[in-house]
Amino acid sequence: MEVPLTTGRNFTDSDTYKTKPVAVIDQTLARRYWPSENPLGHELKFAFGRGLQGLTIVGVVGDIKSDGFEAPSVPHIYVALGQFAPVNAVVFLRSRGDVEYLGEDVRHEVENVDPNVPVHSISSMDQIIARSVADRRFALQLLGVFAAAALLLAAIGIYGVMSYSFSQRTHEVGIRIAVGAQRLDILRMTLGEGLRIVVIGLASGLVGAAIMTRFFQSMLFDVGPADPITYLL
Repeated sequence: MEVPLTTGRNFTDSDTYKTKPVAVIDQTLARRYWPSENPLGHELKFAFGRGLQGLTIVGVVGDIKSDGFEAPSVPHIYVALGQFAPVNAVVFLRSRGDVEYLGEDVRHEVENVDPNVPVHSISSMDQIIARSVADRRFALQLLGVFAAAALLLAAIGIYGVMSYSFSQRTHEVGIRIAVGAQRLDILRMTLGEGLRIVVIGLASGLVGAAIMTRFFQSMLFDVGPADPITYLL
């Protein structure tokens, strides 16, 4: 899973059922129970199995989001597979090949070892992440549709206002041409008035967005409400 090791060591092949039980904890647990000291060498106890004997902490790893991106980080304790045999397990495999056919390969390998062991709920990491953010993605897609519709309506409205406004000045344009105004002068006058409206709209829109994004801060992940790239786009 590429969870980074920050202190101590990870599990090795020497951590077996014949050796003293060891544990690796994450930074959240280390900060909660050993905020001002090194947790390495301290013991944890479980109320079952070999955990009754106590497990020695041998390493500290980074935090993970196991309950979704929005959930706060909760403490995690890792134990060696050679010391704690699980009743059921989730196995993570990293593959350079196409994950679409990896599930059938896994089932085949497990059946070769023990045909009575069921293998189910095979998913790629992309699918797991997609499911965890499905509600947020739907909400943002819906918001994007409404934003696109608002942009289209605004563009049609501005075009209609500018077209009507210019049509009311046909006689003025005729007089300007009669006294020597060139096509470029007329175009510059028209675009200048349109750009003034655009600048006013952009300025007020950016200020309004800077205020409103504060209310959407809880929906953001790894991006600030005043992200300059988002504003630029």
